[in-house]
Amino acid sequence: GQGGLRMWLRKSFLPSSLSLSAWMRIFLCLLATASVNADPFGGDFRYSMLRWEEGSTPFQAVITLHTSWRKSAVQLAPKFLLLGYQNPTISIISADFNVSFSDLVADTRNYSQDANMETAYNGGWIMGETRVVQQFKSKGPHKVTFSGCCWYGSTNNFYQEMYIDFSTKYSAKLFGLQHVSVGPGSSFIIPALRPYPTQPELYKYSWSFCSDSLGLTLDEATGKLTVPSSPPPSKLNSLNYLCVKNSLQGSMSSSSTLFLLAYDATQAPALAVQSLYPMSDSSLPDVLGNYTFYTGFPIFLNLSVQVGGGDFMGILQDWSDPSPFQMDFDGKTLNLTWTKPCLGQHNEFMHCYSFYRGVEVSRPFCVHITLLEDSAPVFLTPKPWTEFYWHMGKRASFDVVVQDMAPLDLISVLEIYTKTILPPEFHVDSYARVNVANNASMSLSLTAPPIAGGGRYLVCFNASDTAGSRYRNCRRGTRDSSLCVYINVERCRYVVRPRETLQDIAGLFWTDWVQLWAVNPDIRNPDTQIGFNPDSNAFGATINIGHLYQVSVGDTVASVAFKFGTTIKKLLQTNADIIDQVDSITLKEASTLCVIPDSCRR
Repeated sequence: GQGGLRMWLRKSFLPSSLSLSAWMRIFLCLLATASVNADPFGGDFRYSMLRWEEGSTPFQAVITLHTSWRKSAVQLAPKFLLLGYQNPTISIISADFNVSFSDLVADTRNYSQDANMETAYNGGWIMGETRVVQQFKSKGPHKVTFSGCCWYGSTNNFYQEMYIDFSTKYSAKLFGLQHVSVGPGSSFIIPALRPYPTQPELYKYSWSFCSDSLGLTLDEATGKLTVPSSPPPSKLNSLNYLCVKNSLQGSMSSSSTLFLLAYDATQAPALAVQSLYPMSDSSLPDVLGNYTFYTGFPIFLNLSVQVGGGDFMGILQDWSDPSPFQMDFDGKTLNLTWTKPCLGQHNEFMHCYSFYRGVEVSRPFCVHITLLEDSAPVFLTPKPWTEFYWHMGKRASFDVVVQDMAPLDLISVLEIYTKTILPPEFHVDSYARVNVANNASMSLSLTAPPIAGGGRYLVCFNASDTAGSRYRNCRRGTRDSSLCVYINVERCRYVVRPRETLQDIAGLFWTDWVQLWAVNPDIRNPDTQIGFNPDSNAFGATINIGHLYQVSVGDTVASVAFKFGTTIKKLLQTNADIIDQVDSITLKEASTLCVIPDSCRR
């Protein structure tokens, strides 16, 4: 560890007249001199990203530094000491205090393993994360810098800065672009995300340069960088460092990223999206794609990579977060596959991919994916709270169709809600076949009987699914949904069935056929017009079975029955909706009742 190294150096080499820090600087300078003499590629530094977020106590900041360095200069281990000709340093300049952190240690996040990359980058690269927790006394702003020496391919110092402002909770997380080659007129983007993907975005971003712009233009609102059609001649065919800062609007809080950029006047590596599933009819832009997916949907992305003069040798990606995609790259095509996207693994993430050949690197292509919890089954038909209007005597039906949008899930339940009070003679014609696909259906029918007239029935259905993607960190239970509809049966109207006479219909309503004839003056010959002739136009016709009476002030069930010479029982049999009003003092004013007078009953 650093403590052991410090003690060993002190005991073995350091005279007591010089401090340890002085000898450490001498040691690092000697190391740097040896590196300069031995390394035609120059420094070890490749890339950095600096951001912050609030800690566990008021005015506490967690500063996060992502850096990338030449891998051959360190020994691979879970942690490594940040390198450089001069000791890389995080400095805080604040009204509260000034403090610097050197001898920084990084947790190894990833490193290059491709032989072509090792050759092209003179030893490959290693990426790590360093965190510093600092307690402040005030809201700020507090300036934070990261500096040292030397850039890849040069002996120049590197420098970047950001600001901490406790009027906000964090600064944006920027995604690492180690090295970008650009051609005239091309463009690329510096992606940014909030550090807490499961929480809503609190702030708006703005973008600016924190170094020489190198002739590029920067969209302040989106972070899109555009290369001029005629790049500066001094920048062509050379490596340059570009610093871009992301700020939270309305505050001083910011993040920054520092990376290599190379102009190529002859050719610009390009990316073209061939296909994307589940949205196969969509095309992704060549800069950034924003998409929302659900657990249970496999995701497939195919990128075709074109560049003049041959294939690419390999792929670069942002290693600050592990990619959930399985990657297959053959130099021309990149296939990204995520067969079991799961909320337990990622809620929101962004990954950027670039392709290299030697020291030539394509513009980054970035995919921003928001992954949502798999939703419950969706009822396709009927629509929620549909009002069905049916007649007594006529058979009517409707289908219930449900589908789970996740193709891997199965519909495990589709049924009528167990506590539903069904109308009399309500029939289920076909039950749902479940556990066979991500959709199911059932058909229901009803021939409304005479006692259903005036009724309004609530019928509800339940549907559940079974997760087709049952794996670690993913959901294991079911998702439930429900749908309700209303069935309204028209009062005092009846649809004639085959070979049905007025006498038959009168028997259904406890009245006389003459009474029915009296309330249907259009029937001139009841013996031949109704029922006896199967081809009669009256078949399927709707007839009246009584009078419609509008309730007056003070009317009760008993008083209306008395007024028309009938009984309470018969009045309830033709008005299913007033059964709950039998014991009421009065009926609902202005409501309508079907009344069959008893004047013709023999």
